[in-house]
Amino acid sequence: EKNLTYVRIPQDAAPEHLRVTNAIGAYAETLERMIHFAKDPLATMALLRTYNEREREFDLAFDALVKYYARKVGNN
Repeated sequence: EKNLTYVRIPQDAAPEHLRVTNAIGAYAETLERMIHFAKDPLATMALLRTYNEREREFDLAFDALVKYYARKVGNN
């Protein structure tokens, strides 16, 4: 996540890039928490919902980035 903040991007791609960066960070955090609480079945069940939500945002963020790229390529 931190390394993504150093990637040079077009200024108009900032919203999509920030969304991807945040999604990766949130997804990674959830995975780390799931590992930490792997032996606690109640915590694991609670984290599964968060995992699903973060995974969906991860997919949607990358989809937005793909749509941005398609618009840029289509305009050239």
